Amino acid sequence: MGRTTTSFKTEGFKDLDFALGEIGKVGARGVLRRVGKMALAPIASRMQSLVRVDQGQLRDSIGVGTKLTKRQAKFAKKETKSFSETYAGAGGLAQAITEEFGTISQSAHAFARPAWDGGKAQVLTDVGDMMGVEIAKTAARQARKAAKIAAKIGAG
Repeated sequence: MGRTTTSFKTEGFKDLDFALGEIGKVGARGVLRRVGKMALAPIASRMQSLVRVDQGQLRDSIGVGTKLTKRQAKFAKKETKSFSETYAGAGGLAQAITEEFGTISQSAHAFARPAWDGGKAQVLTDVGDMMGVEIAKTAARQARKAAKIAAKIGAG
């Protein structure tokens, strides 16, 4: 059983893309990771509120991150690697799949799909809103660091 992938095509992000290029690969990757985590946090929170709780392991495994478990990565194999990826969902617990999709003897109690369906439009809005702010913060940090290095070189 594979995972469902949702893609967005956006317009109007050219200026942000240019600004990401201006702060370099490391800075851009950091911005994209921070924004991804912040934008997906409400989705993860909603998943936690929707999942049925027996002992809480599944609920507690739900979060946002940039890494998948080995098993999740195996199912998520793609032809191309993205510059930066952020995920929201349950950890590597098998019960996440059985809870979401059900089994022959257990009906499905979806928590991930309803959380995503109810929040995906807001995620895209939040990414657009947060991106400029995070790029500006990163550029300012880089400028302070460069000034500090220049001051050390000038004083030496």
